[in-house]
Amino acid sequence: MRILVFFISLTLLGSIAFAQEKAKFSIGPVEAITRTDQHPTYYKDGKLYLIEDISLQKGDWLTVHAKSRDKRLYIFLYDPQKREYLKASDDSLYYAATWHGFFSWTAPQTDSLALIIATEIDKNEDDFMDIPHIDTPQISYTLARYRSSASTPHTGWSFSERLSYLCNHWIAGYRAMPRQENPQSKINGKPAYEYIPVSPVTLHDSMGASVMHLGYDRHQSYFQYSGNLTYSKAKEMYKQLQGQLKRATDKEEITNFNDPSQFRRQLELESSTYYIKIPENKVPVEYHFLKPAGKGFVYIPVSLFLIGNKTEAKVLVVMGEIGDDIYDIGI
Repeated sequence: MRILVFFISLTLLGSIAFAQEKAKFSIGPVEAITRTDQHPTYYKDGKLYLIEDISLQKGDWLTVHAKSRDKRLYIFLYDPQKREYLKASDDSLYYAATWHGFFSWTAPQTDSLALIIATEIDKNEDDFMDIPHIDTPQISYTLARYRSSASTPHTGWSFSERLSYLCNHWIAGYRAMPRQENPQSKINGKPAYEYIPVSPVTLHDSMGASVMHLGYDRHQSYFQYSGNLTYSKAKEMYKQLQGQLKRATDKEEITNFNDPSQFRRQLELESSTYYIKIPENKVPVEYHFLKPAGKGFVYIPVSLFLIGNKTEAKVLVVMGEIGDDIYDIGI
């Protein structure tokens, strides 16, 4: 059995002073790692296993999102000392041509545990070797630890501190952010597509916030929005955020609607996208279509919109998604 060791370190948001205005994904209460296309190991019981050794402190919230094509997934938390399973994931879901497994657990005490991700195998009954022929599926997963004692959102934070806090939660796909379901977002018995953060952090004090399912694979994005404002006030807020985002991020793209080749959506007055550079192994498994940022790095998007007309408008900020779903939900 191959053992993949993952020792989780933590950087407290409040203990580090910002020497510069650039956002930092590593500053915050979340520590996450993503492993892609891993080959599990056969273990004589008709399943293939990946094992992560993890170290948790009391009160830590462990979240996992695993995916695999064609094969159903199972996630277990195991205590090697007591030799017992502490929790198993709910049944995996099939969408976007992929099986997805989800897991969350809060540690009642400080402990060292094993997280096990398993999937079924295909055996060739005509193979008479001791170990059957295995059609090995690849498994990708994001494993994250959230420490509530290290999370103290404060309205007095600087702009870059707020953006870093949100970027830090992004590496866990916003799954490790304390939030509550919006009951109004449940349709015909289906799971909620919107969650309300318990302690929302926004880039502008007057904005509201929610975590929404976006994209064809229903990944989660952090959605910030103003109320309806006069056009002049909305434009002022938009320009202010443009300047702050430019200073705090690594790359900027401004849409030029004066160019006839640029597609403009209905009510879209202005838009621009900003990018934060992070390592590839910090990208949650549910995110796709990211821009390359040099060997081993990618850019994650922060999208800014001014939507409305010359009388009334609103401002939207979305982290983690640049597709059409932003606009559809935003208006």
